[in-house]
Amino acid sequence: VVLLALAAVSPAGAASVGVTTRTFTKTSVTTSEPRPLVTVIWYPAVARSGTPEAFGLRDATVRRGHYPLIVFSHGTCGRSTQSTYFTMALAAAGFVVAAPAHLGNTADEFPDCLSPGAFVDSAANRVPDVRFVLDALLALADDSSSFLAGRLRTDRIGVAGLSFRGFTTLSTLQQQPRPVVGLAMVPGRW
Repeated sequence: VVLLALAAVSPAGAASVGVTTRTFTKTSVTTSEPRPLVTVIWYPAVARSGTPEAFGLRDATVRRGHYPLIVFSHGTCGRSTQSTYFTMALAAAGFVVAAPAHLGNTADEFPDCLSPGAFVDSAANRVPDVRFVLDALLALADDSSSFLAGRLRTDRIGVAGLSFRGFTTLSTLQQQPRPVVGLAMVPGRW
């Protein structure tokens, strides 16, 4: 309910969802090595633009308007696209949703993503990953050549996460002043 209250009012029938992928590279807080964050971004799209695929209209034109931003954090050994029922529904409702793949803790790195070292590294990097992706998206909104130029509402920012990333959501809300709402789904024993 709170998330929907943050949503921009969408025109009737305007439920097309665009999807694109960007890689934002930051420095790991644990190793000081480059940490590429392949990020899937869903957004309200102009109907019949882009190329239809399972996750939306690939590289479609962003629908006119100003949209709240949600950064979604996947679960342990998960994927950015693991919760498309949620991320695509948010985009259809008038949100921009960014889901970074947390390096070292994705399904593509199974079974190593379950090791104690990967878990500790991921825990240390999760909140900085979310912060970095948030900063990168806000920079895209300020860049007149970007597909998100002028499209984000900087006063309407949220974070969401599933499982261990529910913990990331709660930690981000404690450490960052910008998100105004969070949704921690099944945050486990944390």
